[in-house]
Amino acid sequence: MKLFVLILSLFSFFQLSNDFEIVGTWNTLEDNTKVQIVEQKGVFIGRIISSDNSKAQVGRLILKDLVKTGNTWSGKIFAVKRNEWYDVEITSKKNMLDLKVHIGFVNKTLTWEK
Repeated sequence: MKLFVLILSLFSFFQLSNDFEIVGTWNTLEDNTKVQIVEQKGVFIGRIISSDNSKAQVGRLILKDLVKTGNTWSGKIFAVKRNEWYDVEITSKKNMLDLKVHIGFVNKTLTWEK
């Protein structure tokens, strides 16, 4: 019985840690912009925390409504140049995030590094 509880606890721990793969500070690789992703009330959000771009608004919400579905997170990403929110799917690969942004019938893929 103790072994069963231990195995169940370990499984729960690893499952929970997988959900937080996207939590942390990420470099967008554009103007040395850093985005911090955190969990808030069961969903994930991301805010700009620093940037070499003088026009970047530190503190601006750039990712919202991110929820995990399968191996990806789905939500919205803010396109600063267009001043609009777009659908995004994020896949975590070790210390990288692949972001697939859906702009109408066009998809754009971005890579962020931890």
